[in-house]
Amino acid sequence: MTTASVLSRCAAAAVLAMAGSGVHANLLTNGSFEDNLIDAPGVWEHQNPPPGWTVSGSGSGPVIFSNSYLGGPVGAGSQAAQLEWHTQALSQQFATVLNQPYELSFMVSGYNAALAPLNVAVGPVFGNYVGANGTWTTHTLSFTGTGSPMTVTFTNTGGAAGTYGFYPHIDNVSVTAVPEPSAYALALAGLGVMGLLGRRRKAV
Repeated sequence: MTTASVLSRCAAAAVLAMAGSGVHANLLTNGSFEDNLIDAPGVWEHQNPPPGWTVSGSGSGPVIFSNSYLGGPVGAGSQAAQLEWHTQALSQQFATVLNQPYELSFMVSGYNAALAPLNVAVGPVFGNYVGANGTWTTHTLSFTGTGSPMTVTFTNTGGAAGTYGFYPHIDNVSVTAVPEPSAYALALAGLGVMGLLGRRRKAV
């Protein structure tokens, strides 16, 4: 086997390893709340719990709503979740690798403008957000894996129990591993070698 063939195979392996590493795979289930579609022509329904999620706190489960709810689109896809009660929470556990950096991404809106407080926590990292009606905003939280299962939790922190209108909306929730710079460098080097070998073959 020639040196060029060895380099070509190594480069291809590096690129395939990067592509198949699951770096950008969502570690959560039903992050866009599309599983278990609400009954047509339903606009919303309580799901206790939505597939893949655990429900805690007050109320009878979060409202899963469609694009027809409030006359506007949801954050992503055709459905989203509404936490309708003070202290009501949605959570999901996922596996992590020790010291691996991760990113939690999610979209937030609300039933009433500026009246939908939401606490988001994953491990020791947390943030407080306010959803506004008709406006979907994407937020991210960075955290480091513990090597043990970790839990992401969304909690309605607005108003007293049953207070009308303090309903945060969430959608398009994902947890993805963030590749180390060395992984990017390896993949780029592999692509560069493959490109160089390709040019040499054309020249011959």
